[in-house]
Amino acid sequence: MTDLGLTTGIHEPGEEAVTPSMKRETGDFKSLEFTGTGREYFGIWLGNIFLSIITLGIYSAWAKVRNKQYFYGHTRVLGDGFGYHATGMQIFKGRLIIFAVLGAIFLLSSFLPLLLIVLVPVLLGLYPVILNRSMAFDARVTSWRTIRFGWHGTYFEAFCLLYLYPVAAYFSFGLALPWVSGKVARYLARNRSLGQYRFDLEALKTSAIYRAALSTLGLGVVTGVAIVSYAYVELFSLIRSGQVDTPDIFGLIDAGRTDLVLIQYLGFGLLFLGFVAYQYQLRKLALNVLTLDRVASFRSEQGNLKVVGIVLSNVVLFVLTLGLATPWLAVRLHRYLTDTTAISVSDDLPTLIAQEQQAQSAASAEFMDMNDFDIGAGL
Repeated sequence: MTDLGLTTGIHEPGEEAVTPSMKRETGDFKSLEFTGTGREYFGIWLGNIFLSIITLGIYSAWAKVRNKQYFYGHTRVLGDGFGYHATGMQIFKGRLIIFAVLGAIFLLSSFLPLLLIVLVPVLLGLYPVILNRSMAFDARVTSWRTIRFGWHGTYFEAFCLLYLYPVAAYFSFGLALPWVSGKVARYLARNRSLGQYRFDLEALKTSAIYRAALSTLGLGVVTGVAIVSYAYVELFSLIRSGQVDTPDIFGLIDAGRTDLVLIQYLGFGLLFLGFVAYQYQLRKLALNVLTLDRVASFRSEQGNLKVVGIVLSNVVLFVLTLGLATPWLAVRLHRYLTDTTAISVSDDLPTLIAQEQQAQSAASAEFMDMNDFDIGAGL
């Protein structure tokens, strides 16, 4: 958001005005800031689409870098943006490796179908390695004040994240989902570092996640399922009476029952909003207890209804503009989430930054030589 938009309330179409209350500094906490605009990002977005099309998708690796560099660079913490140092070639190499492996498997399986019995378990076993490898690459090519981020995930944790936790959520009929959400959030936080300082999310309470799930997922699922069930009961009744020939939307429209079509969309819409509200409520809970060792703590002033309203209106605007408003919608949501996040840092931060910068100056070039591509980029 430019100074003009902040002080006068003028902002670009489709972007959220940032009020002084969003930007306030309370106590030791200082708000993060996003300085990008939809107008600027539109040029990048349009160029990325055009070049990806004419290169048959090859340029998408470079497009990913341009997108991240724009959003990272314009997201400012204590006045400084993030750096994203990957190149399109590094990501392209990773995708080539993934596509080559999958292509070889496809060809081999066409001649030796039984080989899949061996290869599928091997690939499933390797996926946690690929996940951690990708997370490590993405962290190391990201920096703040020239200090690189790091990733410390283990194979067992990634295996649980990918396989065991989803199974637990499925067989508990969704009742374990908040517990799984907490496990995933803690995994993603505690295995990330800025220099030698680790993030921590152990203070995130499972009971708080369940309360958030009950007020968002619970309400959305119960009301959504009830509405959709009513619509289907009515639909089957119409089929039995012969008023509807085909059990689909066109059959209902032909029978003059567009109300049931709208009711179905309403029910699915409530389900969607329930999941959206849960996702952002979990984000707020996590940020409010997130710490960076003894260096920093965070806080979120995100309004739960506000962010759901932004997501919902973004969906509507996306449909009405046939996707052309995508840059403004992406900037709008990112700006709101950024500007409602605050950080409090210790007085030792300048000294700690100087120490980290000195320690990393010699090691970073060697690391990048050893990690010259993102093997997880193609997944």
